[in-house]
Amino acid sequence: MSTEVSASAMTAPGDIHFQPVTLREGMVARPVVAPVLAGPLTTSAPVIPVRASPIGDERPGDGRLLLEVARRQAEMDRRERALEAREAQLQAAEAMTRGQISELTRLREEIERLVSKESVSADSDLDALVSLYVNMRPQQAAKVLERLEAPRAAVILLKIPERMAGPILAQMEPPAALAVTQEIAGRREAFRNPVP
Repeated sequence: MSTEVSASAMTAPGDIHFQPVTLREGMVARPVVAPVLAGPLTTSAPVIPVRASPIGDERPGDGRLLLEVARRQAEMDRRERALEAREAQLQAAEAMTRGQISELTRLREEIERLVSKESVSADSDLDALVSLYVNMRPQQAAKVLERLEAPRAAVILLKIPERMAGPILAQMEPPAALAVTQEIAGRREAFRNPVP
């Protein structure tokens, strides 16, 4: 059952009628235009032209407001693009940094392996050199060691067993023996009092 709003109750004769509009189920309305709006313009008052805004708005000041809104929107869009570009640069820099860190880590591990290998090799060379001095007579070993720099001679003497190092040191020239002794004492002192 359909309830229809009567158009004749709301309109006067001569009104223009439009197609009925269904408002909701069971209700239909028929729009009409009043004769005052539909009829020809027959006023004696002069028609004053209204200057239209360049943006299409009739109120003064709204054009400037809309222009300001458009300008601000453009500025926000520009800033958003700049932020997106900066974010892309940051992501690229972060990826590059991660790559560099992994490369540095790999290089550090390789250097540590090489240092370890070289250290083992140097220790074995030093052990071989020490065994040569151990097999020499104290006078012969003393003559060779006193010609070495004090730090090198100290390293060798520290590796030689103490019962053999004492006679070698006793056979060295006094200035060379003193320099080696000071080097050994300085090394031991450094271990007792580490630098903070």
